[in-house]
Amino acid sequence: MALSQNDELLVKALEALPLLDGRFEQIRLVNYDALNDKKRGSLSLVFRATDRHLAKAVALKFFVIDPQLYNDAYRRAAFLREHEILQALAGSERCLQIAAPYSEYQFSLNVLGGMEVTIPCPYFAIEWVEADVDDFFLEQQNFDASTKLRLLNEVVLAVEALHRQQIFHRDLKHDNIRARLTGPKRVVVAIDLGTAAKYSSRSIQAQYGQSVGAPGYAAPEAICGLAGVRVLAPYDDIYAIGCLLYELFNPGLFCLELQTRNPRYQAILTAIGSSLAGTASEAQKVVA
Repeated sequence: MALSQNDELLVKALEALPLLDGRFEQIRLVNYDALNDKKRGSLSLVFRATDRHLAKAVALKFFVIDPQLYNDAYRRAAFLREHEILQALAGSERCLQIAAPYSEYQFSLNVLGGMEVTIPCPYFAIEWVEADVDDFFLEQQNFDASTKLRLLNEVVLAVEALHRQQIFHRDLKHDNIRARLTGPKRVVVAIDLGTAAKYSSRSIQAQYGQSVGAPGYAAPEAICGLAGVRVLAPYDDIYAIGCLLYELFNPGLFCLELQTRNPRYQAILTAIGSSLAGTASEAQKVVA
């Protein structure tokens, strides 16, 4: 996903700022690959910055100002819920930590005719988790089995930490997993909680035609219209852990291997979705 013109202007403005809100400096966009014109994540622009108050690096998460997405009620609600979830996780072991609460940067720019417009740009700051774990999945042949299983165990511990707080990630994949490093100690945490939900939180929309996270790591139930059902959410995370286990020991993606071995898999999903569409209540859908 490329940057919109609006987002490009915002990035230039933020990276040129000597200081944001009296505390954030040296701001640089990190979730965009300029060489290939691709952005990771659809909800946010993520910047690395130095926080003067905390005297360390943080990640600034800005809501995109792409005109096609800025007023999207679902995406905006998900962004606000992510902030709410991070506040609920404050101090929780093995969980991503918020560094500064919700704020708005007033982005002013000149338009045709010399007029100036101001766009409120919502953002919040989270801890900077320095180490990725991509190599374990992309170059799995370079790691022995016990090393890979230790990593998987740490992923399970991170997901368990979320579940203890009745929070479900719903978009687990290797690029949403990072690690804090303190000397030889590694603590894995799940990042990017844009699709996460609390058990008690209402569904943002009434109907879900697909998974809320990457479909390649989503359980069949989430793909077939039950992505918003809270009682199934923990199992969606467990399914994703199974996908990660496969990818630690095999080249390629589990979802592609699944479809190769089961040529009728997509037809089965379509049939399940059609069957569920005919049931009346959420409880009946879960039973079905």
